[in-house]
Amino acid sequence: QIRKIGTASPRSFVFYIIADVGQPGTTSGYRPLAITYRQGHCVGPSPFWSCHDRVNEVVHNCASIISVLTEPSNRVALEAELALAAAWYREGAGARDIDLERPEIPDAPQPQFSTNNRPRGHDIDRRPELPWADGIREFPFISTCLRLALNRYDGLHHITRRRVGDVQEQPLETAFRNDRLEYGIVVIDISDLDNVRYGINGSQVEYFAELDLLIDILEMGPPQDPRIKLEKTRSRKLVSGSAYMRKCGMYDLTDAIQRLKGHPIVDTGALDYIWPAKIPRGSSSKKRRIDDGQVSYSEAVANIIQDVSKGTEYSAILEKYAGDVSQPEFLAELRKTLLRDSSALETPKQHLLLRTAYTGEAHLNWAAYKNLTVKSLAAAMSSPELQAATALSIRVDQLHAPFTPLFEALARKATVRDVCFLEGPDRSSDNKSSDFFSQICASPFAPKLLGSKNIYLTCAFSAPLRKKTWFSPNLRNNPALLEAFPVQHMFVRQQYLVDELGGQGGDPPAKLFRPCHFFLGDSLLKPGQLVVGLSFYFQWILTDKYLFDFAARHQLSSDDEGANTIPGLSISPIPAENFAIPERFLVPSSSDQVANSHKELECWPLVQTLEENTWVVLVSHEWHTTPETRRRRAEYIAKGQEGPSVFGIPHIKYAFVRARERISDENISALAQQ
Repeated sequence: QIRKIGTASPRSFVFYIIADVGQPGTTSGYRPLAITYRQGHCVGPSPFWSCHDRVNEVVHNCASIISVLTEPSNRVALEAELALAAAWYREGAGARDIDLERPEIPDAPQPQFSTNNRPRGHDIDRRPELPWADGIREFPFISTCLRLALNRYDGLHHITRRRVGDVQEQPLETAFRNDRLEYGIVVIDISDLDNVRYGINGSQVEYFAELDLLIDILEMGPPQDPRIKLEKTRSRKLVSGSAYMRKCGMYDLTDAIQRLKGHPIVDTGALDYIWPAKIPRGSSSKKRRIDDGQVSYSEAVANIIQDVSKGTEYSAILEKYAGDVSQPEFLAELRKTLLRDSSALETPKQHLLLRTAYTGEAHLNWAAYKNLTVKSLAAAMSSPELQAATALSIRVDQLHAPFTPLFEALARKATVRDVCFLEGPDRSSDNKSSDFFSQICASPFAPKLLGSKNIYLTCAFSAPLRKKTWFSPNLRNNPALLEAFPVQHMFVRQQYLVDELGGQGGDPPAKLFRPCHFFLGDSLLKPGQLVVGLSFYFQWILTDKYLFDFAARHQLSSDDEGANTIPGLSISPIPAENFAIPERFLVPSSSDQVANSHKELECWPLVQTLEENTWVVLVSHEWHTTPETRRRRAEYIAKGQEGPSVFGIPHIKYAFVRARERISDENISALAQQ
């Protein structure tokens, strides 16, 4: 007789970050801004243990993602890419028809049912890392937020961090289907950054086997080739973390649940594009615009745009429309019109429309505008109407040199602290924003811009996701850049454990170290950011080889409620050069004993000459052991078991060192080995 012998929840999930980029008040305009797949490694079901780690992990994933998306320091960059996405989808460039054949994530074989009384190594399906998806990410800051939230240990739970290759970015056209055993879906809606929504959907995975009613499964051992199916009744509704845990038979008492309580659930109507009810195959490859409704606006808005286009004096415009421009509703309508009808800004006097529409706005979010000029940007920023601005976001791939007027106006704008220099989603490379940054560093206004502004660059967030470099070698010793981001290099040494080298108990052997070098220059970390990142890096110094702890740093919350507030994660660029180079490289061996033999070498970023007064950080990770701890570790290793790190006390030494004189790269390499 066929009997159900076990149940589990999905071990993997695909995460969608979506936003309403269409007509307000409808659900047809929801589109993805980032999609990432996170594979799991949990064991299969058993009579002796549950698969609750799968449930705990996805709930904590949700808490970690929301901690990033609601962190105030990330707000400007998120708003900028949201504006960019809305314009891109409305123009039709990024809008695939919902009826097209679209990519899907394939299913995967499931782990077997086990009758062991506790999970053992062979019960865990240790899967290979996923191939790297090195394509252009349309909205790299949002994609970076999602990757770091999934890859970086969030300090909230006992689950170890995922390998970099367990997380894989997906094309924005990727459709979800709920007929897969391997994975469920998590959706995060950031249409309103003040009210971020989320939702989980994961169908139960059921194991069946043909068993005699009189024979207990424990007596006969694990069944051969059990039938694995999804639960029969599968809902298309998203649920909260609490409801998902209860569905899986768990108590919803984790700290992540407490932190998710204030966030509403994504509406089912928002799933129409990412989770279509039916996915036809072989459809034509046409594209369709987002239904954005008819572009219409009041007579006053039409008149003010017309008067500016005619070259009417600005003082006369202010006098004529004094009653209108003093109303927030009118200004909001004017901004909405400019965003939807970009032709309105095709006038030499475009700066007058900008200074009027954005009067009193804190964020000059002009990322959606393609046709702005350097002259107009500089003129608008210098206007008294925009004196309250604290942030600026623009596209730099549409600007034409010289950029000096813009740099000068921005340097004089002391109130503006956050600046986003973006490229469009349709780019084929990140060169425009990289070249623009080089222009900043070469300008006479570089000390002011780099030192007093928080700069977000498309290239700085996009390149690491492609495992590419973006930071020009010519910038490494740029005086203004070194003043703003003083620590460019980190040298780390990690002490080998004695049993890893075949040592024995007794007297401690001579210390041997593994030398490591990391380049920090392309992470654009100011001193305060670097110190915070370093403090978290110390906790994971042996595993954080890509320096994610520098790129995602916890922020202390000022919310008195505490328990209901997710600790914020402030996002900076992932250090790209460390990410781009291969971990190891095979070179011909000098040994004559084996023909065609090779040896494997570790790869680290190249160290260039350090100029006088350049800062570096030195870190030493060492183990304090006793004869007894060394003996016990040796026993564990001899049995083929992993020696726990608690059999030795780790301690860290560090120092910030400033070069008194110029040090050549040859001398640096020699010092790094000491």
